[in-house]
Amino acid sequence: MMPSGSTASATSTSVDQPDRVPRLHFNKPKERANHIQAFLTWLPPMLKTAPGICWERLPSVIMGYLINAVDLPEVVAITLAIGCAMDAMKPKTLYTYCIAITNLFRRLRRSYGMMTLADLSERRIWDAFVAGRLITSGDLNMLKRYETLACVYQRPYVEDLPERHQVIWKPYLLPKLPRGFCEKQAQQQAVIAATEARRKEQSDVIVPLFPLLVELAQLRKQAAERLVKEYRRLCRCAERGEIALPYHFAYADRQFSVAEHAQTLAEVQLIEQPITLSLTLWNRTQWVKSHPDLYTKDVQRRAQRQIEAYAPERNGYFLQYEGPPEQLLWCGDLIEKQHISQRHGKDMVGTRRPGLLSPDASVAYWFRWARGLSGSVLFEPESLYRGVLFAAALATLSLTNGSRVSELLQVSASRFETIVVDELKNQQPTGRKVGVLVQKLLPKGYQHESERQFFLISEMAVRHLKEIAELLQSAHGGRIPLVYPEAFGNKADDLVAEPYFFQWGPPQMGILATSRHRMLLSCCVFSSMA
Repeated sequence: MMPSGSTASATSTSVDQPDRVPRLHFNKPKERANHIQAFLTWLPPMLKTAPGICWERLPSVIMGYLINAVDLPEVVAITLAIGCAMDAMKPKTLYTYCIAITNLFRRLRRSYGMMTLADLSERRIWDAFVAGRLITSGDLNMLKRYETLACVYQRPYVEDLPERHQVIWKPYLLPKLPRGFCEKQAQQQAVIAATEARRKEQSDVIVPLFPLLVELAQLRKQAAERLVKEYRRLCRCAERGEIALPYHFAYADRQFSVAEHAQTLAEVQLIEQPITLSLTLWNRTQWVKSHPDLYTKDVQRRAQRQIEAYAPERNGYFLQYEGPPEQLLWCGDLIEKQHISQRHGKDMVGTRRPGLLSPDASVAYWFRWARGLSGSVLFEPESLYRGVLFAAALATLSLTNGSRVSELLQVSASRFETIVVDELKNQQPTGRKVGVLVQKLLPKGYQHESERQFFLISEMAVRHLKEIAELLQSAHGGRIPLVYPEAFGNKADDLVAEPYFFQWGPPQMGILATSRHRMLLSCCVFSSMA
């Protein structure tokens, strides 16, 4: 095997790598034995003899990433660096470092003239990386993680080896950054200053809007709740035979939006306007029967016989909307364009959780099919409402107690506490004591149970969490499942399984990913706030 630091070009390197193995689910602990077997099969032969490194202890998610995502000539150097740090870092941190140096190598090869690992011993590559620009905080983090692996973990590892082993392994070490590179380039101070200025600018704009955003979240949740209650009432009427499908009805309600052309914070206000929605209640069977020109004889036969997708247990209700998209709740444009979905895509919004914001995959597929054939705006209110409820709870918590996403995901049915504090009126104590509801959560940057801090849970947030608890209990036999934190969340290594509120679907899916929290808030709270 040729060292990555040799003078051969990337295209001529002879690092032997075994063929790719079938993709496994590396986030499933029960498949751990298969993960180890697959990784040891993939592992470049020379690394199997690396002194003092027990590759069987490498976390499964990192095994999966190395197997499926690292296709660079520097794969030996990357894997060795991770192996050297394996026993000193938590799995989530180690996984982050692995991604960081892989992405750094890709960029250096693609844009900055790197051909071999040895090129990084020269200053020209690093100077090119920062030349003529202020690097981002993400770039700075990549550099610092690279430097940590190279200097803190790899160098001591090799220096402790016998001299003849050092000769073998030195060509595979990450070359050190030039001495004081970040500081001499004034990059670190500039990036930190720019990041703090940007955060302050954003904070100065959004903090005064917190009360309005909380109110908007509640109003939107209430609007979705009124619609879903009317939908449920009509579904019960259809089941009892009191109405015949399709059933057309006009639904009158109020719509709230934020003034679009406000020039100052004082001008930002909620605008209320009455609306009347033209809706039709359907189920699958009646939809196919009423649109015979859109479906084949075979589909019509299945609908008539109520089999397969049209069996009674799958013959669910849904609504058809006819009217301007901007009047359908606040997300009518997303519904019309079919952008609320579990599918991947730049314009798609969703949680990847069946039944939360969008229906499960089979139902969603039928909707896409029906919409494509007819051009109609069709949606299922129950899933949409659950997503809005979760979003309202997230917004209320974060905007009233200052919790970050990494703290929101910790809110649990088993952590409620009541503490007694002085009552305040006009910011002055009244002499009375009152009880407030709190949860002890682990803040960003803290790792130990003893470092948990109190976070206020407002009455409004309690109402939303209670409703979420009732939904979870209904779906799971009267209990809220104990689930693990999201696999790659900031706090995943420091938390244990609890009855967390922000979960949906099979318990093995765990809590919602941090990106899905943001997606819910973006879709259900901040959408259409131009």
